[in-house]
Amino acid sequence: MSASVSSAAVPPLAQTDTFVFWSTNEGPGWMYLLPPLGGLRLLCVDIAGAVAWALARECRQLTLLSAGSVWPAPDRRAGRPAAALPVVQIDELLAQAQAPGFERFDGLVIHDPLGERLHQEGLAPLQRLLLAADKLLQQKGWVYLGANNPYSLQRWRERMRGTPSTGRAPLRPSKLKSLLRNAGAAEIRVHPYLMANGRVAEVVPAEGYCAMKNREARGERLKEWLFGRRGAPRLAPAVGLLALRDAATPSMLDALARRVGALRQAAATPAGSEPPVVKQYLVFAGHKAIVAAGPRGRSDQDVIAVLTADAVSTRGRNLEAPHLQALTRIASVSTLVPRLIDRFDFDHTSCVVMERIPGVTLDQDLPPLERVTDAALDFLIRLHLETAVPTAMDEPGFDRLAAPLLQAATERNPDFAAAIATWGTPLRKRLRSLTLPAVFQHGDFKVENVIYEPGTCRLLSVIDWEHARRPGLPLLDLMYLLVYNRVIRGANWIEAIERPIVREEWTASEQRRLERYLTALGLGADALPALRALFLAHHVGCRIHLPADPALRAKIAEMLNELGRIIGQPVDSLAPHQ
Repeated sequence: MSASVSSAAVPPLAQTDTFVFWSTNEGPGWMYLLPPLGGLRLLCVDIAGAVAWALARECRQLTLLSAGSVWPAPDRRAGRPAAALPVVQIDELLAQAQAPGFERFDGLVIHDPLGERLHQEGLAPLQRLLLAADKLLQQKGWVYLGANNPYSLQRWRERMRGTPSTGRAPLRPSKLKSLLRNAGAAEIRVHPYLMANGRVAEVVPAEGYCAMKNREARGERLKEWLFGRRGAPRLAPAVGLLALRDAATPSMLDALARRVGALRQAAATPAGSEPPVVKQYLVFAGHKAIVAAGPRGRSDQDVIAVLTADAVSTRGRNLEAPHLQALTRIASVSTLVPRLIDRFDFDHTSCVVMERIPGVTLDQDLPPLERVTDAALDFLIRLHLETAVPTAMDEPGFDRLAAPLLQAATERNPDFAAAIATWGTPLRKRLRSLTLPAVFQHGDFKVENVIYEPGTCRLLSVIDWEHARRPGLPLLDLMYLLVYNRVIRGANWIEAIERPIVREEWTASEQRRLERYLTALGLGADALPALRALFLAHHVGCRIHLPADPALRAKIAEMLNELGRIIGQPVDSLAPHQ
């Protein structure tokens, strides 16, 4: 047998905690639609170079499949993850399949939701491969195809506008299903995909799309109508087809549903005997997905499962769990945070299950924005008042509350270290005579993380506590809320930070909210320059992901230097807070 399809595993890829996508922003959270990959040998036609990397972390052995100019092998340059994976040509593989002792594969994965390669050469290469499935796959083997949809809403829109098509039209889902049936599929599961920036952003469940964000937007209501139970498989931009040669083969999503069902039965809930159904399936960067599930036709027993398989996302979930438990002991907000139900691992995946709060979220400039922002401020003041511990900002106080933010900023972005280093002495000097309330800091307090009741705008819950700190600094959460609202209204994030944080150019509504918070927490104007600087340090070290853009990084360095100049001025020289 050729070394190309050796059964040897690839430990450096399968065991690493590093998770990098080299040529795409594809998030592989859709892979939870597949059967558990641990211990499997897989074939993969890797279109963009990222899918193979994600698969290799999960399965026992992965072989890349190439067909020359039709399906070229991934980039083989040194340092690329795919360079460590075996590659075999289709012709070579089919010839090897005839030999005695050929070790068949457990699955075949072809993920091309944009139609970049899968459709360009027509049916011939794919048909040839699928017709050989009996020889290539185990008796219970399976095939996954992620394909572009020629009947998608986007393509209908292009036809109506007379936009000329480029390349060959995508293969029809019905034709792909026919090929899969001919390849021996006992069951074909169809998963409509909604796309965002070239990647799968959401898997539409069987019951259809349900708007859980920006529900007041006309576009969301239109999506509910177009991508309903009947429309989604026909009009979605892309589709994932999972063909099972054994219909009893469970997917990872099936395993999750069984676990959720068992949890409800153990809790003796009224809906405990009903099998849960998936109601929402969101895909994020990294190997992360958020799945909402519960009994059909009711929402009071729904849960949210956060699935992660990369180190960064899993670490965030592990950090969040103790914060949620601590928040349930804070009387004023205990009913306004999700309750942690379960934590478990399966097939290289970490899963955190929480109660699902009925309501919606917001990240667009829609009419509820102002009311939801005020409700968020009410929550923040209650949380910070109840958890406030007066802390002298002497050397121990500074090292406890402020120094970790400066250290995180310089470690995450070393090229800013020189600018931040100039802050040390003046920042300590400015704060050392002050006493600040150390509070339970959310760390990502934007309106998008607020669940509210449509119509009344009543705050129902605050979510996403993975960046929380206790003790944390006051005011930083409010600054983030106000800055992010500027981004929602169309400002780029650099301008959204620079104008209020560096220049102190607050709008009237921002000023009103700022004054309300300062009065409630007993903060004076003398603390503001230092807290503004620490807000930017927190963002550089904990929140924002900075690309290798010299101009952008130069602008951030400029803001850091300007804040350093401000906190270095004598206290009496600064204008009082207006």
